[in-house]
Amino acid sequence: MSSALELYEARLSYIRFLDGAVEIHFSYAYIHKTRGGPAGIPATGWSQEAVLSLVRPQVAEPLPPLPNSIIDGYLEVDGTRFELIPLPFERESSCLLHLEFSDGTLLHVSGEHPSIELLGEKVFL
Repeated sequence: MSSALELYEARLSYIRFLDGAVEIHFSYAYIHKTRGGPAGIPATGWSQEAVLSLVRPQVAEPLPPLPNSIIDGYLEVDGTRFELIPLPFERESSCLLHLEFSDGTLLHVSGEHPSIELLGEKVFL
């Protein structure tokens, strides 16, 4: 079984810059658990907080107002676009995060070494 974080309808609550890195905090993200890979047969799902971390970030200004809900987006790593990001997720590559929000604003962040950490308790839906 495999898990994946879905960007659609996730809620971004804050962006924090720390010592040459950025933390992008999702206060709500839907996690899929499937049989046969992220696009496989759905088995279960839950919501959980998550943090996407990047080093050496470059952020396009202006930043969107937060908190905000995502209506579309992807994380591109090594030429592959992920709308469902496989978990666990940690790469040694450069990446681009593109998010579109419900209020029409955008977020573009590029960086290196993307990783995702799940936080808190699972809330089964």
